[in-house]
Amino acid sequence: MIQKARIERGVSQEQLSTETGITRTFLSLVETGRRFPSYDTLRRISSFLGKDSNGLLIEAKLDEQDEDFRLASLLMKLIESKDEEKLSRLADFAKSLVQ
Repeated sequence: MIQKARIERGVSQEQLSTETGITRTFLSLVETGRRFPSYDTLRRISSFLGKDSNGLLIEAKLDEQDEDFRLASLLMKLIESKDEEKLSRLADFAKSLVQ
């Protein structure tokens, strides 16, 4: 969806990479689904393209019944809420999973 939004806006990979501070190589990998951007990178890309990051996820036409999609959408909403207490609890939970 990033590639589609970029093309609709008439922006080259080189322009987008320069404006967002990511390499063109990494952007190419993201557009082809071989790498996934960090949340900060997704926000910079979506902001430059005039989209919101949640919108890019939704436009990906993922099956809304898909559990991974629902979870990703919920996490994006939580992060965008900037609720410090909930984000702290989420971070603690995530840390406990990787220990």
